Amino acid sequence: MDALIAIPGEKLPEVRMALNEELKPVDFFAADVFIRGVADLVIIDRDKKRATIFDYKTGKANYPDPEQLELMALMVFRLFPEIEEVKAALLFVVHNKVIPAAYERKDEKVKWNKWGVKIANIENAQDSGVWNENPTGLCGWCVVRDCPHFRERKQHAA
Repeated sequence: MDALIAIPGEKLPEVRMALNEELKPVDFFAADVFIRGVADLVIIDRDKKRATIFDYKTGKANYPDPEQLELMALMVFRLFPEIEEVKAALLFVVHNKVIPAAYERKDEKVKWNKWGVKIANIENAQDSGVWNENPTGLCGWCVVRDCPHFRERKQHAA
């Protein structure tokens, strides 16, 4: 925690961020909210035009998902227009592991376009009712037992 405290800037814990379809900031529970997220800690350094985002994790670091950091960074760019650079990290606090990432405003449009494709795929699946299988290391926790990739989770003896 001392390392986080030492980072210069305004510390903002549990930052609730929400955007509408035009990617404009809205209230977290607004009727027109399109996407929302909560960052565990955002540090805004206005002098350096930099934000630092931390997402604390208490589980294992076997399957880190830094994509959520990218989405949080994109939302920070929308909420704090003066920010030009975002440094971010998943902090696996129990296992003392850090997964870092960095983003720049100049790449924002390309990154939003990537997310637009992902969102369109989800909307198409929702509309059609067809959800293609996506095998991952998390298949042992999935509730869809008739999926060809489903595997029983091994129970560990305590």
